Amino acid sequence: MTAKRCSSLTPDSLQALLNPQHEVNTHFSTPPYSVLELRDPKVHKVFDSAELSETPLVSNIMFTTTAYHDSNPVAVKALIAALDEANDFINKDKRAAAELYLRVSGDKLSVEEVLQVLNAKGSIFSATPQGTLPVVQFMHRAGIIPIGPEKWEDLYFPEITARQGS
Repeated sequence: MTAKRCSSLTPDSLQALLNPQHEVNTHFSTPPYSVLELRDPKVHKVFDSAELSETPLVSNIMFTTTAYHDSNPVAVKALIAALDEANDFINKDKRAAAELYLRVSGDKLSVEEVLQVLNAKGSIFSATPQGTLPVVQFMHRAGIIPIGPEKWEDLYFPEITARQGS
């Protein structure tokens, strides 16, 4: 598959990829988008993050600036605690998590479709990074980012690097 243009990971890229008239015809995706895209018979997987590393990739990563992080330590701590709580809930009862998601979001998927996403290979729910270093190093080698990190801790703030991530 030759890419005319590669989009970023957003619901917009999912919509663009599934629209045959759109110029976007490829992008690097993660669950839930990868699961939803692969249901379309015109879409096929070219590359998988599992090919970069034997460590499964946690794809739900949040970003902020150093200035925001440093000036809002209470908010950062609360956000990480909330993410841990939400991930624990999902991991303990995926059906309840799927039902809650549908109630709150109003999304038109069925509970079974959401469970397919939650149970898909590569769907890992954790605020502790796993497998990020090989992906970011690949992005550096591919010229997507100018500087490649030497260790995974170079990518995160101390609240996260204190964990057993990768």
